[in-house]
Amino acid sequence: MKKSREQILAELRDTDPITLTEASRVVLRGIVTVSALRSEIKRGNLAAEKIGKNLFTTPAAIREMRANCRVKPSPYTISDRKIETTSSEERNLATSMAELSAATAALRGIGRRGGR
Repeated sequence: MKKSREQILAELRDTDPITLTEASRVVLRGIVTVSALRSEIKRGNLAAEKIGKNLFTTPAAIREMRANCRVKPSPYTISDRKIETTSSEERNLATSMAELSAATAALRGIGRRGGR
């Protein structure tokens, strides 16, 4: 009898070596391809071992890769004069952008009034 994905995952330890195909199918439910995993190895985001001609990784390494690849939120946002930043340089840039936007709007208004 063939084991289900859940049974395989339950038996799998964090340090067990698994092929990239197994990592793709079992751990990542086929959402991430073997080719994408190879790319992440080349980028240094996924730890792997080459034994013979085969590449192996571990469930723990997959978890670390996912953490490394997590998209980080933008350091600042500008909306309705609300500026949130993470550093003074970013705050200055955001303020300059907001001031430029306000000046552009004011100039457009002057241009419209001058044409009447």
